[in-house]
Amino acid sequence: MHESLSSTELKRLHREWRKQTNRKIAVIIVGVQGPYNIGSIIRTAAAERIDHIWFTEGATTPLNPKTGKTALGTDRYIQWTEIANAN
Repeated sequence: MHESLSSTELKRLHREWRKQTNRKIAVIIVGVQGPYNIGSIIRTAAAERIDHIWFTEGATTPLNPKTGKTALGTDRYIQWTEIANAN
C-alpha cells in the first residue's frame, strides 16, 4: 500500500533532497521538432532542476511561440544553447 504525500510534505522532501544533492545535469535534445513536445520537455526539466538544455540542429528551440505557450513560463528558468551539429 502506498500513501500520498501532501503538497507541504512533498515540498519539504524536495527541499531536503536539493540540500543533499550537488548535481549538475544537462539534457541534449536531438531532432525533436514538435514545439509542444519541446515545451513539455522544458517544463519537466524545470521541475527536475536541470541545469542546461542543448538543442541540436533541426530541433525546435524555446524561441518558437508554441513552445513557450506549452512551457507555461518555465523556459525562463532553464539555460539553453543551440548547437550546429551533434556529430
